[in-house]
Amino acid sequence: MAAGGLGSARSRDRHLLTSILGTAWRARIKAMAEIHSTEDLLKALKEHPEWKSAVRDALLEEELLELPARVTRMDERLTRHLEQLTEKLDQIAERVADLD
Repeated sequence: MAAGGLGSARSRDRHLLTSILGTAWRARIKAMAEIHSTEDLLKALKEHPEWKSAVRDALLEEELLELPARVTRMDERLTRHLEQLTEKLDQIAERVADLD
């Protein structure tokens, strides 16, 4: 195939990819090709916040990923216990007041 034909085929392929995936995809590929340092990675993550969860999932152990949900459940249990203790303390205070 002649050089002009190859360039034409690449251009056609690029146009086809762009029409299928959209121009945003092309920008993402370009951004990924330009990541050469941690600073580049952090910049890319700021520009593409949707990538953060994928990076987080790849880097963190399952135990750490579950931590926020575990803390939320623990907070809910502690809140219930505190409410129960408060009710019991109020009942004790009423009984003590009745003794006077």
